[in-house]
Amino acid sequence: MTATLAPSSTLGAIATSLPAAIPVFEELGLDYCCGGTATLAEAATRAGLDPEAVLERLRGLERRPEDRDWSQAPLPELLDHILATHHDYLKQTLPALWDMAGKVVHAHGEHHPELARIRQVCGALFQELDLHLQKEEQILFPMIRSLAGGSAEPEAGGCPSGPIGPMQVMEAEHENAGRALSELRRLSRDYELPEDACTTWRGLWAGLQELEGDLHRHIHLENNVLHPRVRALVGAG
Repeated sequence: MTATLAPSSTLGAIATSLPAAIPVFEELGLDYCCGGTATLAEAATRAGLDPEAVLERLRGLERRPEDRDWSQAPLPELLDHILATHHDYLKQTLPALWDMAGKVVHAHGEHHPELARIRQVCGALFQELDLHLQKEEQILFPMIRSLAGGSAEPEAGGCPSGPIGPMQVMEAEHENAGRALSELRRLSRDYELPEDACTTWRGLWAGLQELEGDLHRHIHLENNVLHPRVRALVGAG
């Protein structure tokens, strides 16, 4: 798949065919994951940017050797990539970030009351992500593997809607995660560090920003690549 770089191109299509665009979208605050169906013109205008200026930046990018067009990969390989790259990352990272958040609140919460709310948002987000991974690994992904293998059974995994219902639930949870990430940015003032920030606090801010980027890429692969391909496979596109 090669997306035409034009104002009418969607952010999701551009990010899929030209992954080097993702850091540009992150820098400019353009939502290519949950908002991946928006055109470049729409998203840039909403963000107060000149669409043509953004296009010029994108046209200067080159496809990197390590980039893969996941819209063309076999579905089982895409699932394996999501599991190994994003699910494993979350399982390793979320407990460490939660522990760090607790230490930062304990050490600095008296003088920085916003930290308690940040930890609360993290707790709700991390809990939902944990359940989200379980639902994908135990219900949705096995259904998709079955379909990719040629099974026409609509009730794979015990779900009468097949994968369509679970995908809709996953997409709603992606929206929840996006709102939580935005709230963390607001509460932290875009991860601004005060003068009295300790090493753990600095590590927490860095870790939350890394988590944000990983979740954006994770959600993009599911919302803009995996789910549309599955809908096309079952004729619900």
